[in-house]
Amino acid sequence: MIAPSYVPRDRDADRAQAERLVGELYKQVTLVNESMELEPDPIILAQMSRVRDDLRFAADLLFAYQAGLAVTVPDPATGCFLVERIAVTDGLPDSSETVLLWVAPESGLEDGPYMGYWDQGWWMLDSSLATHVTAWAHRPGVGQ
Repeated sequence: MIAPSYVPRDRDADRAQAERLVGELYKQVTLVNESMELEPDPIILAQMSRVRDDLRFAADLLFAYQAGLAVTVPDPATGCFLVERIAVTDGLPDSSETVLLWVAPESGLEDGPYMGYWDQGWWMLDSSLATHVTAWAHRPGVGQ
């Protein structure tokens, strides 16, 4: 049996799980800090410091996701950015702005992001109709 390439996610459940994991990661950061106070070896201290920083970074990244930010690659030349997804029920972009779009599984497409725009309806950048749009985001450094 071949596994489907897209597994629908429940963003509310994901956020609750991310919030729980963020708390656990920060607990681990605290434990590492407490252990560092007792460690005399500078080499071990340096290693513990790297572990602590990695745990803190993971917690911050998960917190960003839990808060509604998403990691995306809008253009292969630009690399990876954190962008804030805006639910279509919370507002619409200016019709002159090209934005990132996310769609529901009912659209028949992967979640996204896709480049598109709003003009009395959602459109993909190639001017094809975009259906089941769930969220959008300003492109990093553009239009905000």
